[in-house]
Formats: sequence, structure tokens, C-alpha cells
Amino acid sequence: MIRPNLPSICLLAALLVPLAGCQTPPPNSDAQAREHEVQTRDREAQAHAPEAQARDREVQVREREVQAREHKAQVREREPAPRDFHDEGGAMFSDRDVAAIRDYYRQGHQPGMTAGRIIKLRQGEAYPFGYTWVSLPRDLEARLSPLPKGYIRVLVGTDIGILDIRTRVVVDLLENLAG
Repeated sequence: MIRPNLPSICLLAALLVPLAGCQTPPPNSDAQAREHEVQTRDREAQAHAPEAQARDREVQVREREVQAREHKAQVREREPAPRDFHDEGGAMFSDRDVAAIRDYYRQGHQPGMTAGRIIKLRQGEAYPFGYTWVSLPRDLEARLSPLPKGYIRVLVGTDIGILDIRTRVVVDLLENLAG
């Protein structure tokens, strides 16, 4: 029997090291080769399945976002553009209204006292919540031109303002009725 010596073992190890990471050779028959290939693809697909599902979900989310944006754009196109009545002269005091208001208060009527907390009206600014106003007297309101829907005339102290009900912004202002 041949006894292995150290140099022959080292030579054998040096020859086997490059083969350590090799795969097994493909099967001999075509059927076995195809089966091996399918199994390999299945393993790879399973390994990448969570990533593919995440990508699919991202694509679906993006598609829904695009559809939502398109729907909003279509709705906006169907809705009439908001009108700025102040620029058109609709929600502002006309000269006739100013004359009627001044005449009403010159006849001896006094601006009503606003109960609660009040703050000075400022044109173009929102009247803050928590502060109060008084509606104009009915007989004075009847003398004035009608306002567009969503606007009211309010009396705060000695000032009368036209207020956008939705935003509470003072769109026009008539100041110091007592003076």
C-alpha cells in the first residue's frame, strides 16, 4: 500500500481548491435538463416574488393616484370658475347704497350696539371667530341692492362691512357711520 506523504496531500489539495465552488454538472438527458432548469427558475422566482409583489403594488398605487388626479381635473373643468364679485361690483357698496346708508343714519337712527366682543373690521381680512357682529336693520337692508349668494352685510361698532359667509373675509367696508 502506498503511504501518502505530505507533498502529495498538498498537491491534491491544491488541485481540489478551485473546484470547491462549482455546481454539479447538468443532467445527461434532455428531460432531466429541462426539469432542472424549471426548478432553478422556480427557485429564482420564489426568491424574487416579494420584490415583484411590492413593485406591482407600487404600480397599482401610482395608477390610482393618476386616475384620482384626472378625475379631479375633470370635475374642476365641469365646475364654473369662482367669481370674484368684488371685482365685478356685485359684492360691494354701490354709490346708491352708501347714500341710502348715510341718509338712514342722518335721520337719527343710531348704529346698533354689538353685544359681546368686537374687533375693528379691516377690508380684505377675515373677521376672527369668537367676535360678534349685528345684522343691519330690516328697513335699511330693504333699501339696499341685493347681495350675491354667500355674502351678508354686518354692523360692527360704527362700521358696516360686506362679509363672505364661507371665509369670513370683509370684501367691502363702510367706516365710521356715527361721524
